[in-house]
Amino acid sequence: MTSSTLLAKKPRQARAKARMEKILSAAEKLLITQGLEAISTTNIANTASIPVGSVYQYFKDKNAILMQLYSAAYNDIEKTVRHSLLEIKSNTPFETVVHGMLWTFWENAKTHPTFRILTRWANSQRSLWETTPNIESSLGELIQASLSVAGVSIPPERKEAALTVIITVVSVLVDVAIEEQDERKTVAVLDELVILLTRYIN
Repeated sequence: MTSSTLLAKKPRQARAKARMEKILSAAEKLLITQGLEAISTTNIANTASIPVGSVYQYFKDKNAILMQLYSAAYNDIEKTVRHSLLEIKSNTPFETVVHGMLWTFWENAKTHPTFRILTRWANSQRSLWETTPNIESSLGELIQASLSVAGVSIPPERKEAALTVIITVVSVLVDVAIEEQDERKTVAVLDELVILLTRYIN
């Protein structure tokens, strides 16, 4: 889902963009201070000190606001992971590359003010098949970048299927790790994911 499909009206002028950002900031503030149960268009409008009708000018409903925040939070994490991959030397063993990628993702996910709660919300809104990214997704690009850094070449006849397997496994198990409240169990899941992916690639 692209960000433009989440909007009732795409802001073009600076004033409109500022108002939309005010709405998103208000929603994020409520999310951080009071949790998901506090998210409603009325509460968001009150926090932003704007009429509730102004919220509907830009967003179809509260879920559209939450999805916009989730997309922004995910992009924050993804940007950091991409940057970390650029710092890894070519032909570094795949196990090292994927471990670094997953731990960079996790360390930033757990310290991000809204990412975990928004991921849990997003997962509750869609089925497993709807939330699993495809090869062209940003996760798919990260996986392919990791393989490239490690110098891993998948035979053309296997590439699409192999990437689908890797992306699906990473997507599902990272979500399991995010849902887990006990950090020791999260680390154990990520460790197993590294082992699983390394053996699959080898």
